[in-house]
Amino acid sequence: MTREEFAVNLQAATRFTFELTHRLCTNQLAEKVQYLIQPDNLNEHAPYLKELEMVRFRARKVEVGRRFTADEVVERLWVDGQVPAWINMTVCRAGLRTTTVKLLFDRLLWPVAMNTTADGNGYYHAGEGYPPFHALVHIAPYAFNRQSGDKSQGKFNVNWQRWPWNLRLLAWQKWHRLLRSFTRWRK
Repeated sequence: MTREEFAVNLQAATRFTFELTHRLCTNQLAEKVQYLIQPDNLNEHAPYLKELEMVRFRARKVEVGRRFTADEVVERLWVDGQVPAWINMTVCRAGLRTTTVKLLFDRLLWPVAMNTTADGNGYYHAGEGYPPFHALVHIAPYAFNRQSGDKSQGKFNVNWQRWPWNLRLLAWQKWHRLLRSFTRWRK
């Protein structure tokens, strides 16, 4: 995978993450995208990291919380012909002007020339079409019906994680009451 292919996969994964989020959330997503990048673990005591991985990790650890453009993300995550083994992508904030996408990545670098995982099947998440990216949506707890296990009960606000805890609890309680009254009404 070249640097350009990595950039194309980032754009494709971002588009799919937007589609997935749009299906599950009520928010309108702005076209302008900013990325937050964060290592999967902030602990420096990992015996399996090589020197290049440790140098790269320390540089990314300092940048946690900063917002980047797509070009800056490619510059930081595609290092000397190596990419993170996997990168989880989720919309973490939807504003009027910008949408913020969080990239949680593995600290372990994967040689681009190798093109195989430990089990020999290619890049992680290759089946999704834009390796090593994996699109996710963090589902709000109040949007989950515990009785039926059905997560498609309704759309929710993608910014729910930024709400104060008491507002989250209130939203969950209101949603739960509404759901109970609806199920009683249907019977």
